[in-house]
Amino acid sequence: RARRIQEGLLPLGLPDLPGLSAASRYQPAEKVSGDYFDCFPIDPASPQGSHCLVMADVSGHGISAAMVMAMFKVLLRKEVRAGRPPSDVLGRMNRMLLEQIRGLHYVTVFLGYLDPVSGALEWCSAGHCPQLLVRASGGIEILAADGLFVGSFDELGATDQKLSMSAGDTLVLYTDGITEAEGPGGELF
Repeated sequence: RARRIQEGLLPLGLPDLPGLSAASRYQPAEKVSGDYFDCFPIDPASPQGSHCLVMADVSGHGISAAMVMAMFKVLLRKEVRAGRPPSDVLGRMNRMLLEQIRGLHYVTVFLGYLDPVSGALEWCSAGHCPQLLVRASGGIEILAADGLFVGSFDELGATDQKLSMSAGDTLVLYTDGITEAEGPGGELF
């Protein structure tokens, strides 16, 4: 039941935006986890406008991590709005999570705002593993975190960064479940 409820908190599909294609895959290591992703319009009244992209991972496993993930989703949807930069959103969420869960869990987060028309991406990352921008030319840009985990410290230190995506570029968002997956002998891939 918990797994079905948690899967219901994830998007059923990704938005269909002109000029963009998106795909996702969610496979928890256990029945429930603290991994979370989403993509939704920043302004619900403008469904073809800028979208919020989020990839997050709550520390730990099991029911408690899944509960924090559910709380994180609700807070994120409340805090994201036009004119509020990603770092401000994460700073607000940091204060709320510190107050509510008192450091029992923390969340690593990549949060970006993508304008599908211009290709502009404004993003920040709080302790999340490096995300990848694969350019159509074959080059790879690493979008590394400069902030601390959400829900652990009084100050995040995450800063907003901007880049421009072009036709044929691919943005790869993932959690450490990919990089820390183990082979049959226990070695990391």
